[in-house]
Amino acid sequence: MSVQFRDVADDEIPELAAVAKRIWDDYFPPLIGQAQVDYMVERFQSAGAIADQRAEGVRYVWIDALYEVGSAPMGYLAYRHEPAAGALFVSKFYLEPRARRKGVGWGAQRRLEEEAARLGARSLRLTVNRENQGAVAAYKNWGYVIVKEQVVDIGGGFVMDDYVMEKKLADPDDRGGE
Repeated sequence: MSVQFRDVADDEIPELAAVAKRIWDDYFPPLIGQAQVDYMVERFQSAGAIADQRAEGVRYVWIDALYEVGSAPMGYLAYRHEPAAGALFVSKFYLEPRARRKGVGWGAQRRLEEEAARLGARSLRLTVNRENQGAVAAYKNWGYVIVKEQVVDIGGGFVMDDYVMEKKLADPDDRGGE
């Protein structure tokens, strides 16, 4: 699967927020309930929250699959380079229902690895809800391991009950000059 990333333009932030709401409303209520979905979408996925995160150095990209050139994006990612930790932290990795189980996630993962290597990161790190067994299984399949469990109070009477997962990347010095 050939996947490309395309930066989310400033004028696309409202569209991105609408896509996020649609994906969250479709996927997450059985895992965390609609009330928490609504709270998290407003707090972390609204146009204002996205703009604030971008101002803090988080890069948002659309996921485009080449076999659907010209179509709506297949999903989106957000990530931040953390040089002190030697990591690329992936804060958002969401696919439209039509993109799931078609290799789009794997293609996006490969692009993330390329981006991390370009930035000099030695690992990819993310958090995933412990009950999201489909995502946990996909990340494990892609080489991530669970490095810890965490419960974070996000306000409003809600918590994020997550695994922290990490994928070590090949050391550039071990790639035979690549």
